[in-house]
Formats: sequence, C-alpha cells, structure tokens
Amino acid sequence: MARLDILKHFEMLKRKFNPGQDERSRLQLSYLGEELTSAKLGEFVRVYNEKVTQEAEADGSTPAVLKQRGASSVDLPPALVQSFFRPLFD
Repeated sequence: MARLDILKHFEMLKRKFNPGQDERSRLQLSYLGEELTSAKLGEFVRVYNEKVTQEAEADGSTPAVLKQRGASSVDLPPALVQSFFRPLFD
C-alpha cells in the first residue's frame, strides 16, 4: 500500500510541475512509515548528491541535488523533475 501511495503522490507532483518556474517539487515519503527513517533518508540523499555532483563535475554541468525536508520528504530540483519527462519527448 505504501508503494501505491508514493506512486499516487508522485503522479500529482508531476501534474503540478511547471517547467518555466525554478521551484523545487516536494516528494512526500511518509507512506513508508517505519521502513524509512530520517537517518536512512538522509543517507540516501547524501549518496545521491555525491553521485550527481561527481557526474556534473565530469561533464561541466550543474548538479541537480536533492534536499531532505523533515523526516520523510525530499525536495526535487526542477532539472531532475524535467528529466522524468525527457524520454516521452525523445
């Protein structure tokens, strides 16, 4: 059920996304309950940010880093959300 709730929230997030604005999109992960602690989420965010920063340094681009908000939310940068739509247009 938690996975379905996250997918539903993610779909709503995509519908609200406006590529012309430079605002982050918040993905709520509280549906995972005890399976995802604040510390574990923080570790996921840290590892992801290290990876995208290294990749951006290698190709000279700006990294699309995540920001943890509270114990169970992640703010997604516009460039990352926009990348979700890229395969549809390619």
